[in-house]
Amino acid sequence: MKTKYSLLTSIFLFFSIVSNNETPLVILICSYNNEPWIEKNLDSVFCQQYENFRVIIVDDASTDKTLQKYKEYIHNHNLEKKVTLIHNKQRCKKLKNVYLAIHEHCHDDEVVVQVDGDDFLNNTHVFERIDYEYQDPHVWLTYGQFRPVPLTQHTGRLKIKLCSETPEKIIEQNSFRKDKWRYTHVRTFKAWLFKCIRLQDLICDSVVPGFEGQFFPACNDFAIMFPMLEMCHYNFRFIPEILYDYNIENPHTGFRKELQTMIASAKNVRKLPPYQPLEKPTKNKVNTIVNAQADIIICSKAPIKNLQQKIRDITHNISGFGSIIVLHQANNKTQHECKKKLQYFNNITYVGLPSKRTQKHLESYLIAELKKSLNKYVVFCTDTSSTTNQFDCNQCIQWLEKTYAHACYMGSAFPKTINHQHLHKNIYAWKFSQDLKKKIKPFSNMTLYRKNEIVKILQKQKTRDIKSFVRKLERVPIDQNKVGLLLRQENN
Repeated sequence: MKTKYSLLTSIFLFFSIVSNNETPLVILICSYNNEPWIEKNLDSVFCQQYENFRVIIVDDASTDKTLQKYKEYIHNHNLEKKVTLIHNKQRCKKLKNVYLAIHEHCHDDEVVVQVDGDDFLNNTHVFERIDYEYQDPHVWLTYGQFRPVPLTQHTGRLKIKLCSETPEKIIEQNSFRKDKWRYTHVRTFKAWLFKCIRLQDLICDSVVPGFEGQFFPACNDFAIMFPMLEMCHYNFRFIPEILYDYNIENPHTGFRKELQTMIASAKNVRKLPPYQPLEKPTKNKVNTIVNAQADIIICSKAPIKNLQQKIRDITHNISGFGSIIVLHQANNKTQHECKKKLQYFNNITYVGLPSKRTQKHLESYLIAELKKSLNKYVVFCTDTSSTTNQFDCNQCIQWLEKTYAHACYMGSAFPKTINHQHLHKNIYAWKFSQDLKKKIKPFSNMTLYRKNEIVKILQKQKTRDIKSFVRKLERVPIDQNKVGLLLRQENN
């Protein structure tokens, strides 16, 4: 881990000049009521002696002229092709803005450079210095050194004290959360690395009063840097030169207005279990599931007409699914009639079960059918599940993998007592610790799971009728730290 930074400092500019392979950088600027500092902030970004970068600006529902200033600056400097400007109608706070911006607007191989909307880059060679580190393919993250501005007799003494290289013992023991805080501006990281963070680890529990079920309102740097450092193991670098000016004049600065919330958030993050180190870069799963499908399983005791209508509703309203597996509990005559009538539907597998109790466990029938399919996702529903809304299974699959959620519930309504987070259009998330009374039922509507996870659950169950099967699935214990997703119609 020890590196001769004095030598690096003297030669990095030379190598950046002779190398034409600039690292693609995405400068992520989150901003709230930063009108007085916008021009200086953006000037410090666009004066960089570097070509391969673009900028994402998130205006977090500012109440001053922040948005107007951004639009004017972009227009006056002809930066429409260089800048993506996002405007929130409601305030989300920084961590949620960072999460959504990276997941929706950053490519895996890009390096994200965080610059707050009221801060400034220290010189015109900051991006070159960052690029120098990322010329090493084993570098996935950097952190650095900053100085508080404006400089005074008091702040000048602080400029080199906070940031330092990470002791090898901390890295070897993967004990970053027990270490003092040293991972500060300028913070950069590969976008794919950020996308490996589970959504559940960015959402508060009861340790942060008033923010249960929400993205951490403060110490967002703790929440994202600890997981990434743990996954990096030795694949990160400390840049000792001062590259960043931290503005302490802003009255909205967190340590002035949210000190107690910061302390509570930091405690919450530090007590979370550490991530395991990654052996190599792990590209986000979403890139491999663009066309992924889910098989739909109907657990039914319904008459033939009702079952036919259920299948018609599914084929008409649901897209992105593969086959439909019908587990139908009925007498022999009804089963025979069903098989004849369902043969006119495409991709239907009918599994008839005895009208009372099966000789084999019901789970064995289902596992056998699931093993025949190449699809890695399944959707469960029953006779009473709503299938009249239009849903895309692939959209649910992509968000399931983006967030590392437990399951995606299609069409349910949130009880008012549960805090939830709006992620994208009609996608919402909540933490299971917010639903202790289990008001959100898996089979009240359709529910999407990963097939390998549901098979593990089925292998532990032993039921002989549809009613018991559904009841047991609904009662399967769920890790209260996990998040669930809900896909609902936007007009609900």
